[in-house]
Amino acid sequence: MLSAIDLNLFDGAAVPLWALGGTLQLCDAAAQEDADVSCADQRFNHGGSMLPSDAPANGPVLNARCPFMGLSAFTEDDAEFFYGRDRDTGRVLEAVCTRPVTIVVGPSGCGKSSLVQAGVLPRLRAKGVSISEVRPTSGLSAAAVLARALAEVLEQGLGETERPARTLELLELLKIDRIDSVAAELRAEVLVYGGIAGHVLFVDQLEEYADAEPQAARDLFGLLAALAGKDGSATLHIVTTARPGSLDTLVTVDTSRLVSEAVCFLAPLARADLARAVSGPVDAMPGLSFEPGLPDRILEAARDEPGRMPLIQVTLTELWMQRTRSSLTHAAYDDIGGVAGSIASYAEHALNLLTQAQRDCVPRLFVQLVRPGDGDAYSRQPVRATDLSPELLDLARELATRRLVVLHHAPGGADGEEIVDLPHEALIQLWPRLRQWLVDYRDFRVWQEQLRADLRRWQTHAQETARLLRGYDLAEALDRLAKHPEDISADERGYILLSHRRSRWRAGRAVQTASGVAGKAAVSTKQVKDSGSRPHWQGLTVVGLWVAVLLAAASISVHGLLSSFRLHSQLGPSDTPAVVTAIVALGTATGTLIGVVLTSYAKYVQARGQAEADLIRARAEMMRAEADVTRARAGLPPHTPSVNGDPSAPTPLASLAAPDASQPPPSVGSPDAP
Repeated sequence: MLSAIDLNLFDGAAVPLWALGGTLQLCDAAAQEDADVSCADQRFNHGGSMLPSDAPANGPVLNARCPFMGLSAFTEDDAEFFYGRDRDTGRVLEAVCTRPVTIVVGPSGCGKSSLVQAGVLPRLRAKGVSISEVRPTSGLSAAAVLARALAEVLEQGLGETERPARTLELLELLKIDRIDSVAAELRAEVLVYGGIAGHVLFVDQLEEYADAEPQAARDLFGLLAALAGKDGSATLHIVTTARPGSLDTLVTVDTSRLVSEAVCFLAPLARADLARAVSGPVDAMPGLSFEPGLPDRILEAARDEPGRMPLIQVTLTELWMQRTRSSLTHAAYDDIGGVAGSIASYAEHALNLLTQAQRDCVPRLFVQLVRPGDGDAYSRQPVRATDLSPELLDLARELATRRLVVLHHAPGGADGEEIVDLPHEALIQLWPRLRQWLVDYRDFRVWQEQLRADLRRWQTHAQETARLLRGYDLAEALDRLAKHPEDISADERGYILLSHRRSRWRAGRAVQTASGVAGKAAVSTKQVKDSGSRPHWQGLTVVGLWVAVLLAAASISVHGLLSSFRLHSQLGPSDTPAVVTAIVALGTATGTLIGVVLTSYAKYVQARGQAEADLIRARAEMMRAEADVTRARAGLPPHTPSVNGDPSAPTPLASLAAPDASQPPPSVGSPDAP
């Protein structure tokens, strides 16, 4: 209950202190204007309250707790203010009690999470069922997501030193290809530590995980489906929420029958139920009321709006903050711009309470909490607090007090890993300023999502060096890192810098290799030139000796004939062998010489052509080697021809210094700055 406390301060002057969301705000009559501004700082603090500025100190005192949720879903703690879903709550409760798996399916903004958390789960606890939550987080594998949730249950019986080993054991067991062999044992173990009437694993916002990590979402659903079921008299139940489009991602051959039996469709509230959701919380709070006709105005304005429940909740929260005494008024409704303007008003008021330095950081924070999709589509994306820069994390904590972002801890995470998220997708659709930020940052965020996909593949494939960035992708990553150093997480930065160092090492090796090829090509060119001009001395010598012998024989025969002719003045029969020998020798010598000349000429022509061809090839090889040296120094891969034989034109992207290639490559797990 809110109360005014009179304390004798400042020489006995009575000063009222208002309890606003757990914070006492000092207000005195002399500084009423400043107090109003300071009190307004608490307008978005769920769980707190603010008396209207014109409420008398001795006027009616309302429950300090705001009965409306703004953009947040109703939780088990808010069940007393959850109205309008009685029939749906009973229907889903019956499904959960009779089925191992229940999927509450409905469009965004219809209240799926609120129905389960504020309607179904409290009734399950009343039956003795224990409950734990599974929070899928983008970037985590299905095994890691489920291991965190199960560790929260199973580690109850373990000491502090045993828990890390148990978590690692769960990660090993929770693999989709071996879950069938261990599911029964894990189910029994969970039910030992669960409630006497069974245990429920509640998976909220599975659709966002399916959007960001389709395969991981399928694996997670497969693991959950395998774990669900009976063990003796107790049952391990799986309850999750999803949008209709997410079912296409989750369904596989193995789970199609289960999904068809597990789905409970949830439609937007009918007019009568919506009216009950609006008036019920007000009726439950003594002293609080609507001005006549205001609920009808709200319902009429929200009739055709998509995601109308978050719209109405934000509108009612705004009216609560601006109430006059104990009444929610038409004047306040007009001031906030009605239902259509309530979310923008809600967000803008929160920003107006920040410092200028904080407002400058707001776009950077919000674009990290949204993932760009196809076309102009966007969806929520939870982010680990450790992935945000210190100033963005501080800003997130500040905005969490005004419910413009939400903070929660991943179940079973190391040291309760903190997650930052948007309270509802309606903020993306209906806050014009945020939409403009998303357009402005879209190019960077699309690139960053691709980088994160590359990083996850590298991590899941044993950090293979072949999956590091190179070429154009690396050059772009270095450029983005230089322009957005604060918006790139430590893991992403390490991946980029490791890729850079590895590329420089490869460049050094490539320069060394290409230089060696170029040197060999130059030597080869010189050898071709020398071989093309060197005569074939051995062959010519043999032929020359043979011709000389023939000519000598012919010369001897002719000399003998001439001598015989001088003596006898004629040639006789005895001179016939000498004549034959001379003729044969001369003919053979002449033929040999002609054959040698022709053969030598043919070989000369052939050798000359081959030498010229070899010279051209050697020169081309040397030119390619020199080009590879240039490309290696630029950090590019070696030159390769295209399919049709045309060389691909190199495009210089970054000037990376080539280190000593004799140094070993960098360790994959230890990125160094360039």
